[in-house]
Amino acid sequence: MVAALGTVPVGVDEQWGGDEQGYTPWFRGTVEKLGGPLPEILNYGDAGEIDFEQILSLEPDLIVGLYSGVTDVQGRLTAVTAEHPEFKDKTFAYGLALTPGSTEVGLYLNYDARVRLLTEMDFKNTPSTESIASTAKGTNGYGGISLERLDTIEADVFVGWANGADEVPYTLKDPLFTRWKPIAGKNHAFVQDATLGMATSGPSALSVPWALERYVPMLADAVAGKGDRIGADS
Repeated sequence: MVAALGTVPVGVDEQWGGDEQGYTPWFRGTVEKLGGPLPEILNYGDAGEIDFEQILSLEPDLIVGLYSGVTDVQGRLTAVTAEHPEFKDKTFAYGLALTPGSTEVGLYLNYDARVRLLTEMDFKNTPSTESIASTAKGTNGYGGISLERLDTIEADVFVGWANGADEVPYTLKDPLFTRWKPIAGKNHAFVQDATLGMATSGPSALSVPWALERYVPMLADAVAGKGDRIGADS
């Protein structure tokens, strides 16, 4: 992150998937373009403790704790799974709300952050994800399924991303969409509040705790077949 902004760090953690020296090719290439020496790889003790003497010797002007606080977030997610055992192994599809002229539904793939946040709460992404992935274009994190074939997508719950409140009632009036099992059974939740949408589509150590307070009740309602709750705006 720092190298991408044009500054070569003086020390970095060993990079997962890196070469024998501990650097990924994209990081090494960026540092070479910047004309700086490769930074020291930070040392850790047997118990995982940081080598503070090494850091002091590097005399950094700034220390970036990129994943600071993630442990606490994981604890909160673990608490959600304990409080909501009904989430376990429920399959879901996370997709886009329909807009006028829509002939297909966009569904997010396994590597999308929205999907991964739900799997951290013991949900399982739809087993139909492979057929969806084959339709993804370029670097898109989602594929599409025609409304006529939507019933081939296996899901207990549908979570939808809406760009505005008008998209939700429009989606729920579509005759093909409403025949789909999770919609017919009211096992759905629509994220239509922009702030909640941002917090769950780009989850971070700060956004996840804030989002869970609003998101989890929506998901619980969806699992219980109380999908009349279609948003969160507070």
